[in-house]
This record gives sequence, structure tokens and C-alpha cells, in this order.
Amino acid sequence: MNAKSLLTSKNVIILEALALAACLVMPAVFRSSLNTQADRVVNDLRTVRGAAMVAHARNGSWPAATPAGEVPESLRPFLPSGFDFKRGRYQIAWEHAELGPSQDPDDGPDFVGVSAVVPDGRLANAIIDRLKGHEPHFTVGDRTTLEIPSPRDDRP
Repeated sequence: MNAKSLLTSKNVIILEALALAACLVMPAVFRSSLNTQADRVVNDLRTVRGAAMVAHARNGSWPAATPAGEVPESLRPFLPSGFDFKRGRYQIAWEHAELGPSQDPDDGPDFVGVSAVVPDGRLANAIIDRLKGHEPHFTVGDRTTLEIPSPRDDRP
């Protein structure tokens, strides 16, 4: 065997070892990246929830519902500067539905929440895992909604 073929054989073995190491490491790197993204989504939902609760305390009412990606104007002053509901791999949607008739708009039952609209099922599952057992939420299709309890709601 000449020196040139020996060098080529060593290079092939080194490349195979590197490829094997990459195959073993990539799933852990991907999981870490997915978990980081899920944490970011949950933190964004909590940011909107906190801003909404401050807005409600000051204004006495909840903002009207908006489509995914659209920030309610009455909520904008309470969010961090530049906070956008279009977030790349997901969008945020503000949810507000009046659930029953009432003479007094502050007296009727409302559903209020903030949703992450996430087309990537793996990311959506990671978000659900982060919220599980900690905060009231539900998922329908590609939308995971964090419920915002009414200030009159006495749940913990």
C-alpha cells in the first residue's frame, strides 16, 4: 500500500467518525433549539397576559379580539416597545369573546385569552409541555390559548 492510498483511507475513516458524531449530536441540538423556542413563545404569551391585565385594571375593559399577528391598539401602550404579534415561526392572537348578554359590559361573562398560532406540530407540543400543570390553557388545531382569568375570578 502506498502512502497516498494510506492517507486517503485515513481521511475516509476520519470523515466517517465525524459523520457518526454529528448524527449522534444533532438530535440533542435540535431538542435544545426547540425547547428554547418553546420557552420564547410561552414568555411572549405571559408578556401579553401581563400587559392585558394592566390594561384592564387601568381601562376597566378588555381589548376586542384581533386576528393572529395583529396587536390590539388599546393593548399596545402596555406592551414592551416594538413588541409584535408576528413572531416568525408563530403568531400571537388576542382572544376576547362575550359569553352572555348583560346590561353592564363589565358584569357579563367574558372569555379572555392569548393564543400562539403555531403551524409546526413539534414546537406546538413543546409549548403545551411548558404550560402543562402550570397555567390554564387549551389547544385546538394549531392554536394554543393561555386563558386569562377575570379579575373577579377567584381561581388560584
